[in-house]
Amino acid sequence: MGLPFGTFRYYAINADHMQTQKNLVLGLALLAALSFSLNSCAPSKEGKLREHAVAPPLKDVDVPDQEYTVNASENDTLLTSSGTTITIPKGTLVDETGKTVEGNVLFSYREFHTAAEIIASGITMQYDSAGQIYPFESAGMFELTASQNGKPVYVREGGNIALSFISFKSGDFNFYELDTVASNWVYKSSGGADTNSTFRQLAKALAAMNVRPAEPQAVDPNLPMINFDIDPTLRPELASYNNVLWQYAGTGNDPEKDKRVYTTSWTRMSIEPNADEQTYTLNLAAADESFTTQVRPVLTEENLEKARQTFREKLKTWEAARQQREDQLAATPPFTRQVSITRFGFANCDRIFGRPDAIVVAADFDFGSQAFNDHREDVTLYLIADGNAIAVSAQSGISFRFSPSMKSGLIAIRNKTNDVCVMTRDAFAKVKAKNNESVRFSFTPSTMQAKTVGDLNTIINSL
Repeated sequence: MGLPFGTFRYYAINADHMQTQKNLVLGLALLAALSFSLNSCAPSKEGKLREHAVAPPLKDVDVPDQEYTVNASENDTLLTSSGTTITIPKGTLVDETGKTVEGNVLFSYREFHTAAEIIASGITMQYDSAGQIYPFESAGMFELTASQNGKPVYVREGGNIALSFISFKSGDFNFYELDTVASNWVYKSSGGADTNSTFRQLAKALAAMNVRPAEPQAVDPNLPMINFDIDPTLRPELASYNNVLWQYAGTGNDPEKDKRVYTTSWTRMSIEPNADEQTYTLNLAAADESFTTQVRPVLTEENLEKARQTFREKLKTWEAARQQREDQLAATPPFTRQVSITRFGFANCDRIFGRPDAIVVAADFDFGSQAFNDHREDVTLYLIADGNAIAVSAQSGISFRFSPSMKSGLIAIRNKTNDVCVMTRDAFAKVKAKNNESVRFSFTPSTMQAKTVGDLNTIINSL
């Protein structure tokens, strides 16, 4: 029977149990103990797996579950709030005796994508492969559990639950399930990313809104007019204006210098907006003739003021709608990954991380706070590099590895209080160091406590 690796979730206050921790803003998280080398993918001789697989470093802060009800007696598919789909075949779920579960089952599900979410979760990002320990880079993690009437439910031996798991990161990643007893990840499969169909649809809808409402323009008495009618549905940005006229825009072929414009029986016409959002490209064609020029829509004085009022209202509506679409697109993961789990618990789409240009220095961390400096055992420290979060020992004199090419900052959390000290990216960039040098890294206390995952995300974004 596919029982879970462990039924207990471990929490620790001691910082020794919290040395591990995507993006925004920021991107996707990469967590690795400082003792891990960022040089290529070589493991550190000092690295060791944490005692506990899941140890949130913040007090009373974690990523919440979302709950869903599944009918175990039928094939069922969940669409989660994030866009991930979870498919549960009929007969997949069993109780602790191996008996098939029927009826409603409560699923609890949560995802971890940003640096703040993975730091708050405290999920180990160390990977032991044949006794060698490596740091992970993540394209997203999740936890899925199930219960019926308050009792755990399991995946039947030989059964599986399929997920189309959303991801903010492209490229090939491996799929792992977490053994919470051994505090290690178990390799399951590997694969690439697919384009998220929801993201594709939103991007298409946003592209369709690229043409802003046309601002009304007055007739220029010094430029020639070109009279033609167009179907208003073809140019919706002009549809609400009455008595629109067309005038040569002053660039392109001058219709006054080409008699064909007014004497040829044109059989085909197209008109497309230009990038300046004020002029259009007019194409005329007949059997053996063609003409192209630049035109602009204009209004006579009696129609102009009303049209300008209409324009202001339409522009405000268009800007709000476009911003809404942009926000939706930014919040939608561009990719999905097809994975299957054989047991409930934690799983990830990760790969071993390495940086060929990393250097190592003897670090002295001055947190700018006596409470932090005097109680380093209660401090959890992270290097935030290009949106990734890498766990670091807070003790001075340790070997601190980082990549000078990455935009980096540091964030320190005092576990008992959720107080935070930071070293901004600008301050970090001023550190000029070479391999094996002794370097002091100076922090300043943050004015914000990390009382929520959102607070932590705000602090990271402001580095």
